[in-house]
Amino acid sequence: MMPVPIGNPGTWITADDYPPEAVRANRSGRVVADVDVGSDGKVISCKVSESSGTTSLDLKTCEIVMERGRFNPATDLKGRPTAGTYHMPVNWLVPDSAPPIDLTSGKFEQVTEFESVIGTDGNIVSCRVITKSDAAQPDPCAKLVPGSPTYGTYVRNGQPSRTLVHYRYSAVAKPAD
Repeated sequence: MMPVPIGNPGTWITADDYPPEAVRANRSGRVVADVDVGSDGKVISCKVSESSGTTSLDLKTCEIVMERGRFNPATDLKGRPTAGTYHMPVNWLVPDSAPPIDLTSGKFEQVTEFESVIGTDGNIVSCRVITKSDAAQPDPCAKLVPGSPTYGTYVRNGQPSRTLVHYRYSAVAKPAD
């Protein structure tokens, strides 16, 4: 028999546990963690077997399970305690109210910088991320798939030109007073 959680595992994770960067990026998702439980019922390890696609949600799931998880151990055919694995699904949904962004240090800044190469036919050749200050932000290259069309071609001296386009987006929040 598998390990059995003591109490409701749904109460182990609260809205206060939501990673702030995932809230700011409006990232939700389902994580499935494989929780190894010893014959004494204590959590030994936690590994994400199905990712939410957001690293901070995946990491937070195992962090909380390691800290708060309580189990009755698995039992063998004779009913003796033994080690086992519990498969724990967690659905992360962005809380209705986001936690405040702390401006104690003077400002909050997010920067995303990437570049893409546009072929002479106007299609994407490649894309690479240079800087992404928040790991929870979506990958800016995810929609710039090689072969996909862009806004048009670039020309130089009247001829279509292979072009490197550098993108930089930033947002800065600071106290107004």
